[in-house]
Amino acid sequence: MEKLTKGQLTWTELRKQYGSHVAGAIAKIRKLNSEFDSEMSKIDAQDRADLLRIDQKRKHALTEVAAQLHHDLQAELWRHENKISSIENKQTVQAERQAITTGLREKRQKLLARARFGSRALEPNQSPQEVIPVTSQTSAPASSVSATGTVRGWGAMLGNLWQKLGER
Repeated sequence: MEKLTKGQLTWTELRKQYGSHVAGAIAKIRKLNSEFDSEMSKIDAQDRADLLRIDQKRKHALTEVAAQLHHDLQAELWRHENKISSIENKQTVQAERQAITTGLREKRQKLLARARFGSRALEPNQSPQEVIPVTSQTSAPASSVSATGTVRGWGAMLGNLWQKLGER
């Protein structure tokens, strides 16, 4: 029986041992098994080819998605780096602006103090400066024309007289 299951018996041996009906049935079983095995191996080969195709498709799709993801991540990283550098630039500009504003404010305060209190405002602990006496002339000026160009004194009166005479 063991030889029978392993398929090591020939047709004639089967017929001698079991008779022609049993041998025919066993032969049919062997034929069906061999056809089934060939069909199964054919299907297995097709399945392997299909599996390879499917696997190849999957690999290509994953590669494409990975490339797109890499590109998108690079763009996102670039965008975030630009935001960070923009924030850093804004902070730098703001610090410079603050320094300039503070400097201008200090200069303005010094100038206001100087305008209010004179040159002593810049150095308040300084001793008072020596006062230089100034004399002003109270006598009439030697010239009969003022700095603005108007005529003074008798010349003005005569000019008015001539002007009034000319109007008549």
